[in-house]
Amino acid sequence: MAAVTAECISESVAATTRAAKVEALSSWSACRMRAISSARSTPQPVADDQLAQYLTSVIPAGATAVSPTEPIDVDGMSGVVTTFVVIPSGAAARKHEEMVVNRAGNTYDISLSTAQTSFALDEAALQAILNGWRWA
Repeated sequence: MAAVTAECISESVAATTRAAKVEALSSWSACRMRAISSARSTPQPVADDQLAQYLTSVIPAGATAVSPTEPIDVDGMSGVVTTFVVIPSGAAARKHEEMVVNRAGNTYDISLSTAQTSFALDEAALQAILNGWRWA
């Protein structure tokens, strides 16, 4: 057993060398959120014919460039989607995509929030996920 353990132990490294290597990697460990995406169920199910009205009701006050709701399909389940822009006080504009989909008696709210300048790229990534989505 000792021989196997010895194979996995690295050689000793001077503390100054170790500190330099950690410093060199610190930029790799920095995290910056570019886009936020979430999916959750609504507190109460929303009837299919009320999805567009519900979606419009959750758009924050002051949102601009609100698109009309459009039908969507997520793995055979229909829903609606809209986009809008919010400009937080003292911050850059953020573009949002909100969609709601009904399945098995639940209403799911799927959202994307990203810098307006990154929206096309981030929305395409979300769409790729949704195109491959399979309900369990």
